[in-house]
Amino acid sequence: DLENTELSEWKLDRFNCNFNGAKGLTYEGGIRVPLMIRWPDGLEGRRQTSLMSHFTDWFPTLLAAAGISVPRGIDIDGVNIWPMLSQGIKSAQTQRFWQWNRFSPVVTSNAAVIEGDWKLVRPRIDETMVVPDRSNLKISMYNPEHFIEHGIFSEPFPAREIPPPPPAELYNIAKDPEERRNLAESEPQRAKKLLIDLENWFEKIEFERATISD
Repeated sequence: DLENTELSEWKLDRFNCNFNGAKGLTYEGGIRVPLMIRWPDGLEGRRQTSLMSHFTDWFPTLLAAAGISVPRGIDIDGVNIWPMLSQGIKSAQTQRFWQWNRFSPVVTSNAAVIEGDWKLVRPRIDETMVVPDRSNLKISMYNPEHFIEHGIFSEPFPAREIPPPPPAELYNIAKDPEERRNLAESEPQRAKKLLIDLENWFEKIEFERATISD
């Protein structure tokens, strides 16, 4: 009975090629999926590349394929990967960021940044991820007060204060795609730099979100 299954009881090591984590998490098991393209009249087939891409790349890529420039004044997250698809030319390396939790976004929970072969992960904080049961998933982006006020959460209520986050983790995903060897202690400067980049990105996104809301 999936409706009554506690999320903590779900197995997280199935069907993802032994990658760490699962859907909803920022480990490779939650964000790494293959991209397959078939366009017999437009692209040469039977090719493989290790280039990382993201669904936000499709906006500038499809514009480029159609010979159209990205409109001026638009700040986009995607990267044009058309040169790689059409000519095998890899685009300049860029950082990619992830963050997701239930309730209001929290950068110290379930966030990650990838730069080249390196990936920094902020593990999830359980208090930022809880829902009463699967039937509440569709409203789970409300803050805990919504659940309490409407009688969805029952006592004892989940913690409303977020505890200190666990230490950030650092992986070389080219050599260790399964994220088994945390290198944060042996590469402290790299970890610090990526952590600052992640926090700066999050602040930028939050500022833009607040501006749109206003």
